Amino acid sequence: MTMSEGPRWTNDDLFSIRLRPCTAGILRHLLDPMIPFVWIVGYQPNPRSEWWHCRLPMSRSGRPAPVEVRGLRCDLLMPTSRFFERLDDFDGLDLFQMRRSVPDTLVLEALEDHDRVRILVQNGLYASFSLPRPMECATFATVERSAMERALANETVRSLAY
Repeated sequence: MTMSEGPRWTNDDLFSIRLRPCTAGILRHLLDPMIPFVWIVGYQPNPRSEWWHCRLPMSRSGRPAPVEVRGLRCDLLMPTSRFFERLDDFDGLDLFQMRRSVPDTLVLEALEDHDRVRILVQNGLYASFSLPRPMECATFATVERSAMERALANETVRSLAY
């Protein structure tokens, strides 16, 4: 992508780029550290279909217990600063950077496709990132042209954008 082409403006008023094969580490150059929250949707700490050992609370108030799990999937909400500290723990992920904490009642899978972006923006969406697996193509989108321009000003991002 040349800078004169600029980002693609989507039908739902987002500025979007595709990235050549990369890892989640590219998020160091895409996310804004001043935007307070990162929401990771459908996170799987072990995406392979196999039993593995971990410590997991059995209830909201319970102490973590040693168990074998398979197919563990959850949403994570954390401060952007903590996400950056743990960035190397993530492989593929679907992530939303949010200006506000995500309400308990906002469930991504429950949103109709045609309403999804509008509702996310109403709830504080700043940017989104999707990377199915490490070293696959990714998508980055943001509600602000200036945020996309900042991202594309970074040589690492610009070299991966198409």
